[in-house]
Order: sequence, then structure tokens, then C-alpha cells
Amino acid sequence: MERNELTALLEAEREAWGEEAVQVLGGADFAARPHLQGVTLLLVAGVQYLLLRSRRIRTFGGVDLRSEAGWLQLKQAIRVLARETFAAAPP
Repeated sequence: MERNELTALLEAEREAWGEEAVQVLGGADFAARPHLQGVTLLLVAGVQYLLLRSRRIRTFGGVDLRSEAGWLQLKQAIRVLARETFAAAPP
């Protein structure tokens, strides 16, 4: 993809969102378990990918990306994953 004004804006927004997620979820957990930053960034990238793809496709893996119910399902899945991941004792 060629870089232009729109892609530069999206890049800045994507980076800001990733940094915010790291700040909100980070701290002592990230210091004790550095792999969590990678996990968090993969989740952010996945959500961003689905947001972009939802403009062209309606469903992904059986989830309706153009409905509130579909996004609620994804939010709940991320919530469960985050609770279980961050509640686990450091390795």
C-alpha cells in the first residue's frame, strides 16, 4: 500500500490506540510478563483488521461484523481472554 495522507492518519491513530492499550493494560503486569505486550498488540491489530474488513465483508468466522451483536460477541471474548490472561500468575 502506498503511503498517503489517509494512510499516515490511520497509522498515527493505530499507534495511539496501541499505546493506549499498553498503558491501560500494562504496568507491573508487563514488567513481570513482557509477552503480554505482544498479546495486547495482537488483539489491537486483530480488532483494527476486522474494523477495516467490515467495510467489505459482512461476516468473519461466523460473526456479523456489521451488527452490534457481532461486535458485542467479540468484546465479550476479549474481556474473557483479558481476565484469564491477566489473572494468571506470572511464569
